[in-house]
Amino acid sequence: MEEFKSSKKSDRLLGLNQKIDRRDFLNSSLLGAGSILYSMSAPSLLFANESLPNQVTNNWYGYGGVGDSKTSHGNTPDILKAAHAVRDGFMNSDKAKGIPVSEDYDLVIVGGGLSGLGAAQRFIEKDPNKKCLILDNHPIFGGEAKRNEFEIEDQIIQAPQGSNSFYYNTQIDFDEDRKYIELLGVPADDFTYGEMPNNPKKMVFAQEHYDVQLWAEEYISKGHFVDEQSHDVKPQWVNNPWKNNLKDYPVSDKIRQDLLTWKYTTKMPATDNKTKAWLDNMTYKDYIEKVMGLDEAVTKFADPVIASAGGMGCDVMSAYTAQLLGMYGVAPDEPIKPENRHSFPGGNDGFARHFIKFLIPNAIHGKNSFQDIMQKPINFKALDHPDNSVRCRLNSNVMDVTHVNKAGNSESVHVTYYNNGKLNKVNAKAVIMASGGWINKHIISDLPKTHYDAYAKFNHAPMLVANVALTNWRFLHKLGITAYQWTGGFGYHTNIRRPMHVGSDKPILDPDTPIVLTFYVSFEKANLGYTAQQQSRLGQYELLSKSYMDYEREIRQQMLKMFGGSGFDVKKDIAGIILNRWGHGYVTPTPGFFFDKNGGPGYADIIKTTPHGRISFGHSEVRGYQHWGPAAAEGGRAVDQVYNYL
Repeated sequence: MEEFKSSKKSDRLLGLNQKIDRRDFLNSSLLGAGSILYSMSAPSLLFANESLPNQVTNNWYGYGGVGDSKTSHGNTPDILKAAHAVRDGFMNSDKAKGIPVSEDYDLVIVGGGLSGLGAAQRFIEKDPNKKCLILDNHPIFGGEAKRNEFEIEDQIIQAPQGSNSFYYNTQIDFDEDRKYIELLGVPADDFTYGEMPNNPKKMVFAQEHYDVQLWAEEYISKGHFVDEQSHDVKPQWVNNPWKNNLKDYPVSDKIRQDLLTWKYTTKMPATDNKTKAWLDNMTYKDYIEKVMGLDEAVTKFADPVIASAGGMGCDVMSAYTAQLLGMYGVAPDEPIKPENRHSFPGGNDGFARHFIKFLIPNAIHGKNSFQDIMQKPINFKALDHPDNSVRCRLNSNVMDVTHVNKAGNSESVHVTYYNNGKLNKVNAKAVIMASGGWINKHIISDLPKTHYDAYAKFNHAPMLVANVALTNWRFLHKLGITAYQWTGGFGYHTNIRRPMHVGSDKPILDPDTPIVLTFYVSFEKANLGYTAQQQSRLGQYELLSKSYMDYEREIRQQMLKMFGGSGFDVKKDIAGIILNRWGHGYVTPTPGFFFDKNGGPGYADIIKTTPHGRISFGHSEVRGYQHWGPAAAEGGRAVDQVYNYL
């Protein structure tokens, strides 16, 4: 009892008893969403089989903000329930057999993320008179490319739920990015951002979240928080450590030199397929420590960086994947200036909204202008209108996908899904699986062993994206830095982003105005001897088992630890917290993903190049890295593979 009192006192000191935008959900219908699910497995059982927690508690989901996405932030309790029921065999092809077909389509796309939207774009590009149905399991389209919205002091402030950031006008633009920016009419030459009118400290801000974590450090005002937990020193901020070659960074001379060698080496691997295959059959940890001969401290420094882009640490990620992600040692140090990296206010939901407006013009209220597409509310009734060439049906969890055989040959595909409390079945000439491999292998009942075995090698890592709205950021201004990195505790990195101007909405950067800090939190358990699959299971268990309050407590403790000395008021400065939990946020390519040991195609190639009859696979995972333009292109490629059936 004494411990409980102490815990309550500690929570009061952290401000957990303050009224902020976080607990409204307690009186909402979401309260019981997780209560009908099954009990959770113990961590010790996770390695015995593939079982993971089947349910979440009533205090798990939390506040969702305002706007169209307020009931859909990360994986919802209902999505977890449905997906885990399929995984555990409670829903299977036998239960789908008795369901009558209610509709016929030329094409059905499973998944309404950027891959699915890219598939739909390619479909109507080839023939706008045919009919297509997108089935998405969330209450809103976009997959991980959705926004959170806070209302603070009569202002609407947006932040990304997940997918975020894009290049433009750089040497490393993705061809697919340029293609879709032009196709969708995104005004790429008109991006402008808020400035800080009074900036005597000459603070430099990034416009997005990713490159500032490592690659663009020299160009922005960044600090590293070090303390006794991470470096056995008194708590302090080390500002811009790379600018003076880590002179002030609290490590030994040997580790300092190894870190500099890692970043600035000019000895790059070749780019031929033989070298790529060599890289793809070792981990990035092995490359750093065995090929480059650097200290394991370099690997530990790189672990959270590569995990933020790929979900897992250096000890399980393929070295070729590290090269694709631009990691040091395997890719040249080519920092991108902040002005060439962009983020819409709500992350890549800006692209999802442009896609849906392109496919279904009435799906977003207003004109076909950048301002209206980004700011007007979604017209949900228009998404699934029968007159549409492309229809998008939300809250539809696909349970079974099966070829219909006639005289030994497939003539169509049946897709069974759960929506509005009942099972439904539609018939399609072909199907695009734009959903993740973790569910595809369970819902395609006639999936061949070759494809099932390939999918079994895919590893998916969880990711938590926590958006913390602040009433002001005076305490950050006092530090004189705009990006923040640390080791140990909750998360690893966050930063202040310059706000993009959209139409008449032109916010400025002012320490007295509200902002949102975005924390991308990975769950790698690097250097502990666990396999990639074991790390993912442990991370997923942690993600699913912690309550909203558990994470709020961790966030407040971490922020107080780092920013308390500069004036952060843990009771007053936080206006709201939204958690976006993605149980399979990243595909994490382990060695052999792209190439086998003999230099031939890796296990992902089977999924990408070989349709299963009238079913093709068009999700971003087959690229080995997840980026918005390539994701949409994979959906388009999958349409081309089965178009002869349409």
